[in-house]
Formats: sequence, structure tokens, C-alpha cells
Amino acid sequence: MNWKLALAFALSLTTSSPPAISAELKVLSVGTVGGVLRDVIPIFERDSGNRIQITFGNPVTTVERLRRGESFDVVILATALWGEAEKLGKLNLETGIELPATPFGIGKKTGTKKPETMNIPTFLSLANEAKSIALVDRSPATALLMRNLATHGIASHVEAKTKLYPTGEAIAEALAHGEVELGITTMSELVSNLGVVVLGTMPPEILSLKARTSAATTKDTSSSKEALAFLQFLRSPAVTSVFRAKGFDPI
Repeated sequence: MNWKLALAFALSLTTSSPPAISAELKVLSVGTVGGVLRDVIPIFERDSGNRIQITFGNPVTTVERLRRGESFDVVILATALWGEAEKLGKLNLETGIELPATPFGIGKKTGTKKPETMNIPTFLSLANEAKSIALVDRSPATALLMRNLATHGIASHVEAKTKLYPTGEAIAEALAHGEVELGITTMSELVSNLGVVVLGTMPPEILSLKARTSAATTKDTSSSKEALAFLQFLRSPAVTSVFRAKGFDPI
């Protein structure tokens, strides 16, 4: 039984018939968890009777949307920027949860031979040989990566051939279609695309950061009960197994 069938089976044992009247939840989320959400949301909708309308963005743009006053029932944000979101006063912090973390990886188009090990010399060689490198625009991880590359003397070389994309998912799509040669983003976004081969995780000396996400309902949601049920669903054992299958650490 594959993990999708196992998920559906496990949830069918714990859910009752969906209610006749459903709520529509607006969810704002970073793309880091997009591969998981796209697989599990249909099951949540089927078993709860609620509907999810989801909007994805990168870590910075998700916070900007909250700052602009856009209305959501649930937000899933980069933990690194959670403090900024808290200051906006729109989150119901009592409902806050932490989701599994995922490391950053290096990807290329399917068909590329994987190196035996991914260490500093291997990564530096890949970065030097690549004609183009994809990074997430305005990501905290991108800024840290460039600072660390400066210590190895190749920051300007990498910057000169960098292509910026709005999300890691967009990077994976660009790799799969041959629009860029090398991509660096979260492991979860790379493994979710069948057109990408993951060469390995980033050497910790280059980028030890892991992408961590936190979620909460908002104070102004009119569907607080349904929104909280969605958060509880994301922390269920069955969904946790999907996180692991998609490149996330156990929690």
C-alpha cells in the first residue's frame, strides 16, 4: 500500500460523515509545504465537508499579504518570519502549531547523474560549472547562502548567473523544463516534482539552515472551529507520514 492509500485509509477510520453545510476556509501558506497540502487537502475536504481555498507565496510575500490587510482563516508561515507576523496582531497565537522542518537541497533536471557524496568540494564544483543557478527571491536562506559563499570566494561568481524565482516550487518547475541548470531550495519542493533529481542536501558549512513553518488561525476568522480542525488535521499521524515522504524531518 503506498502512502497515499495509507493516508486515505487511516483518515477514513477516524472521520465521520461530512456535515451537510460546509465552510470555505481561506488559507495563506508558504510554498515549502505545498507538496504536502496538495495531496492531503482533498482528503480533509472529503471527510470534513469543508472547502479550502489556498494561496501560496514565498516567506516574505506571505507576511506582506497579511500586512496589506488581506483576510485569511489560517496562515502557514516561515518560522523565521513568525515574529514579524505576530507584530501585526492578526494571529490567534493560542492555536499556533509547528510543522515538520525540511533541509535545503540541490536539484537538477531528471537524468542527471547524482554525485556519490555532497560535500563542500562537490558543491563548489557544481556551482562553478553550472551556467545558471536558481534561488528563491528575497528568501532568508538565499541571503545566508550568499554570505557563506563569500567566505569561499565564489559569491560574486554565483550571483552573476543567479536566476530568482518567487517560490521553490517555481524553481523545481524551471529545473524540470530545462529553464535553469542548478536549483537550490527546500528538499520538500524538489522531491515533489518528478522532473527533478535531488543531488543531495546542502553541505552544512554552506547552508545549515532548515526551512521551518508554523501555522495558526487568524483572529478575524468567522470559521474558527473549522480552521482549528484543519490545523489539527495537519498534525495528525497520517499527515505526518506524508510530510516524511515529502522530504521533511520527523516531528
